[in-house]
Amino acid sequence: MECYGCYDVFNEYRGMIIHLESGFCTSGTDVLDLNRWAAQCYQWSSYIDAEYREDMLDNVEIRDAYGVVYPFFCPSCGREFSLLSGLFQHVSTDSCDETLGSHAMKKLQRWLQVGQIMISLIQQAHNVTESILRQSFWTFFR
Repeated sequence: MECYGCYDVFNEYRGMIIHLESGFCTSGTDVLDLNRWAAQCYQWSSYIDAEYREDMLDNVEIRDAYGVVYPFFCPSCGREFSLLSGLFQHVSTDSCDETLGSHAMKKLQRWLQVGQIMISLIQQAHNVTESILRQSFWTFFR
């Protein structure tokens, strides 16, 4: 599968999430973006501890604010995870009945893709605006 933010290809969804969390994706997406988008999803209460949701929405680095915590959990078995990638890794295995295709996880995947599309559109708009401003600047000072 192709990364939502760049053209890197991954064998599994969880690998792409790890890539995005790492901040090494050329899109600039990182763990804060993923946490915020996960917290914005209508299904958030199916996999996020309510205690951490507001911080995620406010782009707070959860680990810096609280130390080691487990803001994510499996919708089926309740197992807790410190990172979203841990949740996706869990549901990608036979650890419990939850799967990538289950209702909450499928909605989350779609929402993360929408979030990345929005970032791409904003970056494109910024690039176009920057290009127009450069052209206008050089035209004005000729």
